[in-house]
Amino acid sequence: MNRRCVTLLEVLCLLALVGLAAVLVVLATHPISRRSPRAQVAAARAELKALTEALQRFRDDSGRYPLGTNGLWQLIQRPKGTTNWQGPYLDVQVCPRDPWGGDYVYDYPGKHTAFGYPYDLFSLGLPGAHHLIGNWDDPDLRPR
Repeated sequence: MNRRCVTLLEVLCLLALVGLAAVLVVLATHPISRRSPRAQVAAARAELKALTEALQRFRDDSGRYPLGTNGLWQLIQRPKGTTNWQGPYLDVQVCPRDPWGGDYVYDYPGKHTAFGYPYDLFSLGLPGAHHLIGNWDDPDLRPR
């Protein structure tokens, strides 16, 4: 009689492998665990740069920057009364979020106009850290 039975050791090994795979999936998909704080800041700056370029394309086409505090939506959906809008200027359906899960903040006209910025574009950064990551403190984010 040549019958093979599943032993307790085989069941435990299978459960261990399934558990390990589940832990790896959770760690790989959790947004904060994926990146170090320095990498998160670098990712936020890269996203701010992409948003700055999209804002510049909007201005080049429309003759002005998006108005108000919801201007990033105007990069995705045509605002009423805008001529020569050639968007969408972002390849997304919703406004991007910063690496910490917060919204990027856009305000036109901005408060940092003395530094040559017609608008403010920033991330609130790590929750509780009280350190903004904004276009006014990064020379790579200056509008042309």
